[in-house]
Amino acid sequence: MKTTMKFTKRFFSILFIASLMMACSKESDSLEEPLQSTYLKFAKASNNKDKVLYSDWLKSQFPTSSSNNTEFFNLPLIQNKFLDLDKDLMLVYGKRNSIFNLPVTIPASLESYAVELLPGPIGTTTRLRVSSLDLSQLQDIFFRSTAEAQFRVIIIPGEKLLSIKSKSLVNFEKMTYEEIATYFRISE
Repeated sequence: MKTTMKFTKRFFSILFIASLMMACSKESDSLEEPLQSTYLKFAKASNNKDKVLYSDWLKSQFPTSSSNNTEFFNLPLIQNKFLDLDKDLMLVYGKRNSIFNLPVTIPASLESYAVELLPGPIGTTTRLRVSSLDLSQLQDIFFRSTAEAQFRVIIIPGEKLLSIKSKSLVNFEKMTYEEIATYFRISE
């Protein structure tokens, strides 16, 4: 009887340890997935005194239309080493024939575009949201992929925003894309 009890205790102990190991290995697999996710790549531009980061133009993933009144498109993850949400300024632009600062409202299409930042442990997700102004279904989405619409992210480091040396501060948020590109010498 004692032998059977010892065997049963050992069996359940081994079974418990094995299930714990399997549970831990599944958890570590899920942690590795975000680490292997696609990151937004940046180039650097400079006007000899100020540096800025900018992404390539990314192709839109918005559909042509939707039966919903809101659609989302996530840009690749921005690594924390490139973006400090407390200090840096991040600008997002949409391009289709012309370049638009986001957020933007397109009255002709009855659409509004917004930028949502979702911080995480390894980076920030930039989510673009298009919403119908009249809450109806989205018809003929302006920044749709079939219209060859694209998006670009520009990150201006925090120290450029509060320059102590400069007597006049530059308000980058009020500048157009063309002004930002010229100011920082961003190449297309």
